[in-house]
Amino acid sequence: MRLCIHTQGVVLPEALRRFASEKLNVALDRLSGSVQEIQLHLNDTNGPNRSGPDKSCRVIVQIHKQKPLVLEDHDSNLGLVIDRITDRLGAAVSRRVDRLRNKQRFSMGDTPLSQE
Repeated sequence: MRLCIHTQGVVLPEALRRFASEKLNVALDRLSGSVQEIQLHLNDTNGPNRSGPDKSCRVIVQIHKQKPLVLEDHDSNLGLVIDRITDRLGAAVSRRVDRLRNKQRFSMGDTPLSQE
């Protein structure tokens, strides 16, 4: 699982970079065999002199043989937006991988329990 962190208009301190990396690894640890790449994009959408929810965080997860999963969130605090999006990410990737596994299982001849 490869992690790429991209910033635009945002200074990302090393401590916050480590925090983001650790949160992503924890969120996707049990699914790391299915995840090929994670891209974390952090942007300051309004520029450095404006306040408000102007920090954008977009996570793009490439799951093996699937379309990328994209999550996005905004806040004025980078730490909070990274924390919030990584909390959502684990559940979203888990749902996608579970659907893929169920689809593969049923396409191989298994029938759902409700049809037996």
